[in-house]
Amino acid sequence: MEMSCTGRREGEEEGGGEEEGVAEEETEVLLNIFVTQTNKYAQEFISSSTLKPASCFRQWTETNIHEMRTFLVLLLLMGIVKTPDLNSHWKVFQPGENIAIDESLLLRKGRLVFKQYIPLKRATFGIKSILLFNNSGYTSRFRVYTGKDEYTTDIDDPPPPDTQHLGRSGQEVFYLMLPLLNKGCGQLVYLC
Repeated sequence: MEMSCTGRREGEEEGGGEEEGVAEEETEVLLNIFVTQTNKYAQEFISSSTLKPASCFRQWTETNIHEMRTFLVLLLLMGIVKTPDLNSHWKVFQPGENIAIDESLLLRKGRLVFKQYIPLKRATFGIKSILLFNNSGYTSRFRVYTGKDEYTTDIDDPPPPDTQHLGRSGQEVFYLMLPLLNKGCGQLVYLC
């Protein structure tokens, strides 16, 4: 039996049906348990400890499912990405002094509202993304380009009004740089 490009066998229905839904529910239940127990342990530890004034535990804020999922993904990646010591794993995923911003075009020939045509790219039609790379070559942050008028509809932290003069490309760069701004890191940005 042939496998399609989606990884399913011919004739197999899209989605996993009930099994996939059950797995997603179980994952959410486990994540909720991890979050609840982590927050509970932190509160117990903080309340039962004598903390120094500059202790990082005084800045503790409760975690959530998004943070827990990100943490677990990083733990899984630690098994794939080889580094000389444990602390090096965390440096891989944090942008260093040199970062790069580039656009990428994922080949897509089917119908899509926000499909782009860029004649100079190898794949001339596709899904355009703007990516921020750290000095290890890993993508730290990215944004799928959905059209010139769709900028602020799905962003949690829209750029300040005084960035309107930058145009759409400038605003995309600003959005990718938001977590790094005012951190005093002195990044050098390469626009490819």
